[in-house]
Amino acid sequence: MHWIYCRNLAICPTWVAPHGWPRDTEKGLSALTSIYGDLEITGNSALTDLDGLGGLTSIYGDLLIYSNPALTNIDGLSGITSVRGDTWGLGIRNNNALTNLDGLSGVSLVSTAIVIYNNDVLTDIDGLGGITSVGSGVLAYWNEALPDCEVCDLLDQFSTAGPYFGIDVHDNLDDECTPVPTNCP
Repeated sequence: MHWIYCRNLAICPTWVAPHGWPRDTEKGLSALTSIYGDLEITGNSALTDLDGLGGLTSIYGDLLIYSNPALTNIDGLSGITSVRGDTWGLGIRNNNALTNLDGLSGVSLVSTAIVIYNNDVLTDIDGLGGITSVGSGVLAYWNEALPDCEVCDLLDQFSTAGPYFGIDVHDNLDDECTPVPTNCP
């Protein structure tokens, strides 16, 4: 499937963008401010940015950005302040041109997990620096260019974590902060 997939939404266009998603179709989403349900952006081979989602401030569901091989930035998501999903939370995986998560700098709350894996050129996650509350955990692995210490630094800033909070950090670039800091498994 090749589209932005919106499910269970109260505020959403009545269409999903089909395979090949033309740039002018994306602009139709710019009026969207809140999504009541999941936003899944997946399998778009020509998608390079998410600028057409610049009006978005809240997602009352999961935010999943998967398998977009040409996606170089997610700066269009900079207005989002919370991701209140009940399954995955915030998931970023298999986006092999994405170097940073700066577009998520406004997010302060992720109600479930942060899952970041298999993003070949992701070098920093400083864009997650505003998150102070995470529900169930952080998983970061198989990000070949992301130093483990970047993930460990992220963990230091959480003031609130759920009662069953878990951490799984492994198989990232670990030569920048060896040994792995004691605050990070």
